[in-house]
Amino acid sequence: MQKHPLSAHQIDRLDRQARQMRRQHNISLNEARRLLAQQLGWPNWEVLLRQRTETPQPFRFERASSDMYAATLARAYLKPPTSPYAPAGVLVQPVAERFVSGLNAIQFAVDYVRLLLTVPRFYVSRKTSQAYLEMRTWLPYLVAPVDTSEGGATQWIALNRYYKPVGVTEVDTWFDYAARPEMLLSLAPEDLKEFSRSWRERPGYLFDDGFTPWENRKQATQYLELLEDLLRVAVKAEMRGAVH
Repeated sequence: MQKHPLSAHQIDRLDRQARQMRRQHNISLNEARRLLAQQLGWPNWEVLLRQRTETPQPFRFERASSDMYAATLARAYLKPPTSPYAPAGVLVQPVAERFVSGLNAIQFAVDYVRLLLTVPRFYVSRKTSQAYLEMRTWLPYLVAPVDTSEGGATQWIALNRYYKPVGVTEVDTWFDYAARPEMLLSLAPEDLKEFSRSWRERPGYLFDDGFTPWENRKQATQYLELLEDLLRVAVKAEMRGAVH
């Protein structure tokens, strides 16, 4: 796994995760931290801590066009999901922990679809292609309200097709959306009109079962336009918050 700088918030989350591992596996906290650090590509916890940065760098999607084309092809050894909530697949990396903000996650999705649209003779093999599984887990399906129990402006979060935060591949695991404050978007309810696929019927949804970004080039292009609208209004909302 590629090494990357970690924000203070991300390190705090990893420490909580290590404490959970300690209880689940009945090991020492130091051992749990060491195992977790190695899973992330660092030799030990001490080296991981030295990657802390107070100015976290956004995680950007990067892939060669030829590799994106290969990702759209059927993979015989990928078992199709047995249910709508089946695991995403062995080729899909969890990237949620690498996003430093909700804006970062949306920009990542925009870059993904832009590259996908460069693939000639657009076709995404459903069920058994890497791209299909990535799109169900990495791309925003819905922008949903989050109860932060703090009053004030409503917060929102981008969720994937499994109703998990974008980038999460553990589709059978329950997530507390409010536990990811760095991923929340301070949108106004009227902002949803700008990017919802169907504002009156399904506010906040960017696609549905009859309109998906993996169906064909036309729908992928329309979905990209909605994503770019979402990114635009999310940036404006962040600017409003900075002013106030």
